[in-house]
Amino acid sequence: MAGLDNGTCIRLEVLEELDMSTVKRTLFVKSVWEPTRLSPTSFSLAISDGHRAWTFEGSETFVKKRAEVWDKNVSWVMDKLKLLLTVVQPGIAYHLTGMLDNHRKFSFEIQDMETNLSLTANFSLVDASDPEIVTRDLLGFLLHGNEILTVDYVKKCRSFDQVLAENKALSEQNKRFAHEKKQFEQAVYKKALTLQFLWCLD
Repeated sequence: MAGLDNGTCIRLEVLEELDMSTVKRTLFVKSVWEPTRLSPTSFSLAISDGHRAWTFEGSETFVKKRAEVWDKNVSWVMDKLKLLLTVVQPGIAYHLTGMLDNHRKFSFEIQDMETNLSLTANFSLVDASDPEIVTRDLLGFLLHGNEILTVDYVKKCRSFDQVLAENKALSEQNKRFAHEKKQFEQAVYKKALTLQFLWCLD
């Protein structure tokens, strides 16, 4: 999963149902959450398989209607959608189904733990007027996200290397202190033995 500001993109294995047959497809799904990814009230989707592309606008009205149908509050709906559209969840089957108008329906099941029921999330996709632009935007988003992850990784590696260097320096310092302490104790012990020997001579 790649993420940037209020957008995310994931790679999904989807079952496409066409003409009484089911084919497994790989889709890239970009989600944009408004006004922020942390507290969204609406969202939009851009989906591509590399050749074809679709879009969907999940307006505030759409989300509110979905909440009413499911008898849930808006925040619950958005939390579930955000989870299943930004992180691949094991055991969740995503479907792409052909419709009579040659458009596609994107759907998946949401488990309601309170009622132990499955709620179906359906999105009637619109064919992108220019699939190439949508696909190019998705790839650009992924590349940009990977660049940011790479920079973060390098920074973390540098920070880790710095911590290792500091720990090594501290360890060497502790060894030096221990050695100096041992030498001091030995010197004191020798001095004590010398004094004791002199007292014995007296």
